[in-house]
Amino acid sequence: MKNRALVGNAADPSQVKKSEKTERRGRNDDLKDLQKILSTGEGIRFIWRIMTKCQTFGEAYAPGEMKVYNLGQQAIGRWLMSECVLSDKDAMTKILVQHQETFIEGDH
Repeated sequence: MKNRALVGNAADPSQVKKSEKTERRGRNDDLKDLQKILSTGEGIRFIWRIMTKCQTFGEAYAPGEMKVYNLGQQAIGRWLMSECVLSDKDAMTKILVQHQETFIEGDH
């Protein structure tokens, strides 16, 4: 994906205003996309797998440089969790309930 400047002249208020609108629209689209993902059981399970892979709820401590690696993974997991909550304030409840139901059914 190629990043390009949203303004040609940062001193031009009309260009700055237009770029802010474009940026907001993109952000809103991101959150709507995530809402769509969280509206399905499959999407919720996928988000849970990513959070688990990132050790979001795990222990970061490890000997040597692995600790730094684990902290980096957890930062990604926490970012994803934050994005989910921004897109749907009840997202984490839905994710945890779905995981618990799946776990109880023995489908883990």
